[in-house]
Formats: sequence, C-alpha cells, structure tokens
Amino acid sequence: MGGVLQVIFFLWLGWVVLVVVYHVVVGIFQFLKEVFGSFFESAAPPYRSAGRQSHTEATQDVRKPDSTWPKSPASAGASAQSTTPEAVVELVRPAFTALRDKARAGDVEGSMALVDDVRVLCSHVRGPLGAETLSRLIAEKLGIRVSPPGSGSLIMVTRNDRRGTGLSNGDVGVMVGDLVYFRGYVAGFDLNRLPEYASAFATTIHKAQGSEYGHAVVVLGSSQREGFLNRQLIYTGITRARKQVTLVADRTDFLAACAREVPRASGLKQRLV
Repeated sequence: MGGVLQVIFFLWLGWVVLVVVYHVVVGIFQFLKEVFGSFFESAAPPYRSAGRQSHTEATQDVRKPDSTWPKSPASAGASAQSTTPEAVVELVRPAFTALRDKARAGDVEGSMALVDDVRVLCSHVRGPLGAETLSRLIAEKLGIRVSPPGSGSLIMVTRNDRRGTGLSNGDVGVMVGDLVYFRGYVAGFDLNRLPEYASAFATTIHKAQGSEYGHAVVVLGSSQREGFLNRQLIYTGITRARKQVTLVADRTDFLAACAREVPRASGLKQRLV
C-alpha cells in the first residue's frame, strides 16, 4: 500500500513541476514578446525599392509566405493609375454587384452570405483614398442611393445601442428593401431605429479589427502625420483576409511604413528589467 502511495505522490509531484515549468516558459516568452514584439508579429519582406512608383499588388493567396512586391506594373497586371479611387472601385465592383443583386431580389439569406466576401480597408477616413470617399464612389458605381442608403447598401453601426436595438459599434448589416439585416437578428431594422451608422463598403483598418473577410483590399493613403502609416497598421490590415489580400499603396510609402514601428507603451519592460 505504501508503495502505491509513493508512486501517486511522485506522479503528482512530477505534474506540479511540469505545470510550474510551463508557466515559467510562457512568462519568459511573453516578456520577450513585449520587449521584442515586432519581431514576433511580422518582419519586413525582402521587397526591392525601385524609386517612387504607384502600384497595386496583384491579388495573392495570403497563405503563401513568399509573395513579394511586383517588380513592375506589368508583372502585376497593374498600371500606373492603379492607386486611383476609380481603380479601387473597379477592383471590388464584381463582388459588390453580386451583393446588390441579391438584396434587390429580396434575398435576405443570400445577401447576408455575401456580406464578408470582400471589404475595402483604408488607412484614412477622409481623402481621395479614404473610407468615406471610396464607400460613396462604390455606391454610386453600383447605382445605390447614398443618402439615405438604398437597397444593397452595407451599413456599419458606429455607436453602441445595447438597450434599444441591441446592436454594437462595428456591427455590419446589409439593406434589403427598406430594412437593414444583421447577423444574429431574425427581423430587419428600419433605418430610423438604428443608432448612428455609416456606409461600410469601405471602412478604416482600425474599425476592421477583430473581423475577417474573404478578400481584403488594403488601401494606404499618403499621410502628412509622421508615423501614421506603420508596420502594425499594415499587419492589422492584411491579417483581416481569410483567402486573398490586395494591397493598394504607393511603393515608397509602403516600404517606409514597413520599416516604421509604433513603440509599445505598456511599461512592462521598465517594470521587469
């Protein structure tokens, strides 16, 4: 009997040691990640700089780790005008046209199934390549009324309304007929019942955090604010894609942003070292 108890005791002791070692290793890893986080999250790929040019990166499967920036517009099937708002609109027009047609046919289920197929994710809210501008241009190209939104519109809630509709900031729905439908809700909402909202054909990268789309079109506009375009912003944008990501950016701005990091301000490093 005593031998059995000894075996149980040593098994329990071994398990305790393993648990302690595991937590120590995890703690060390978290500390290193906090100090050298950028090296764990992403590293600048081996892009080649060739002067200040405008490109749209060809659509690529995000699972391929060896994708590189095209050496020339021709090699990517792109043109020197690829970073214009009109080029971005044409890029997403087929997918949003399918969504519009389902909505106009009154197919709620079919429309909801296409909501996250493609999304334009912008670094800026305003400007030629800003979310507001591109959302308006996409709606106009599709022949969808902008204000108030017409059938086929993508609508994002921009303020929590837990006590009223139960909708939260960032929820995206599609307008079918005169009602807006959201995932998790059987019935649609009249526009007048919604809290504050905005068109969601294009949104900011910041607003897209936590979401995923079949095809993410990441659009980086030029910025006068130092450090606004950075590695973390690009990382957040491209990792919203489940299958494909297309990057629309000035080559020089993109490479500069890849080399620019936002310092972490948690203070953990100072407390531990």
